[in-house]
Formats: sequence, structure tokens, C-alpha cells
Amino acid sequence: MDWARAKTILIIIFLALNVFLAATIIYTSNFSQAAEYNRYAMDFLKSRNIEIMTDLSKIPGKAKRILYTTREFDLQKLSELVFGTELPFEERGDALVCEKGMEIIALTDDQLTITDQNGFGHELFNDMDQFQRKAYSYLARLGFRKRDLCLDSVYEPDEKILDFYVKYNGALLFDQKINVILLEDGTLKISVPAKIVKKNTAPLEIISPYQLLVMANLPEGSIVKSVDFGYKQISEGELYATPVWRVVLDGQGQLFFNAVTGEKLDY
Repeated sequence: MDWARAKTILIIIFLALNVFLAATIIYTSNFSQAAEYNRYAMDFLKSRNIEIMTDLSKIPGKAKRILYTTREFDLQKLSELVFGTELPFEERGDALVCEKGMEIIALTDDQLTITDQNGFGHELFNDMDQFQRKAYSYLARLGFRKRDLCLDSVYEPDEKILDFYVKYNGALLFDQKINVILLEDGTLKISVPAKIVKKNTAPLEIISPYQLLVMANLPEGSIVKSVDFGYKQISEGELYATPVWRVVLDGQGQLFFNAVTGEKLDY
């Protein structure tokens, strides 16, 4: 038997075992510290009568800043979707426009808007579930898959309105909002962003939602309906979107915070 080789193998095995044990100890210690802080945070929030109505345990830990670029739309397919045939687009200012009667498509570098008299008026207007299915189907034909959308709000006044956020790797893109409106006569009005994520930066450490809610100085007695992670351009003209937390309070609207620094944003 080659004892020298066996000795070398045993040394490598013991070194690997030591590394594994050290990593386990560090992970367990960090996990224990995080769990202790989370308990402290919940006790602090309870002391201020702040009620948490959402799960705070699913946190990303790290996130990247992201950069948008212009989304490419197939003009022929857009025309066929709305008008049933291919029609020419013309330049009007900073937009490409195609229209026929009351129906219109307008595309800029930032937004695509469509007015489509689709003929499903009362059938969809009186059935919100069917309207939602139609909206998802229509958006899929524009290149937005259902799994990449988050239905954020539903309104049923004289117009039926659905608001969506586009998702990127499960995070909400708060600058990328989709609006779908159905009028009683069957006219469908859609506005979607004409941007798509191009690339991202190296990962950044972000604060947990527990840390955020302790730092946020929420009004005493607040009810936290949700804490959502996403991205937002926090300065006008900024190229990159920054990781943010959105806190939705019952009856008090929503607040945005920089997920890296915890700073409250002014919108």
C-alpha cells in the first residue's frame, strides 16, 4: 500500500472537514444573531402597536443595481394585433404612430400606448375575472409573460382598471408599471413600458425588512400590509435603478426606502 499517498489523502480530507466545520459554525452564528435581531425587531414594533400583516422572512440579502435599455417591439405584429392587418407607422415628434379610426398605437423610447376597440365590451366589462384573463393574454402578445407580472391593484368604477408591475428575477420594477383600462363600450386602453433590463452591477448588501421597519419610524399604531422588494430610479436622469423596499400601510398609502441605506425616499 502507498502510505505516502494515503497520508496525503487523509490530510486533504481533514482540511476539507475543518473548512466545512468552520463555515458551519460561522453560518450558525450569523443565523443565530439574525434570528435574535428579528425577535428584537418584532418586540420593538409591538411596543409601538405596529401590526405586521405580511411575511418578512423571505429576504434577498444581496441585490444588484440594474440598467435599462429600450425594448424592441415588432411593429408589424403590433399593427396586426390592433387593426387585424399591417398598416404603416409614421413619425410624430418623438413617437411612432399608427392609427385607424378611433384605434391607435403610439410608441416612444419610454412607453407603448394602445387604444383597441376589440368588440368584447359588455361581455368583459361585466366579468372582472374574464377581463383579467383577457388582459394577461393581450399583454403576452406584447411580450409580457404572466409570470413576469405582478397585479398590484384593481379598480371597478365607471372604467375597469388593472395595474401591474413588471418583475425582474422576482423583484418588482417600480418604474415599469402597466396600466390596462376597459371602457363600457369595449374600448381597451393599454400603456406598457418600452424598457427592459439590460445588465446589472455587482451584488450589494441590503438591509432586511426587520431592520427597515425598526429604522423607518412608522407612525404608532400602523398596520403593515406588505413589504415588497424591488428596484426604482431614485434620482431623475439616473441610468441605474437602485434596490428599494416598498412598505404598504393600511389606509396610509405606500412608502419607499433605499434598500442599501434604509433612507426614506421622497415619493
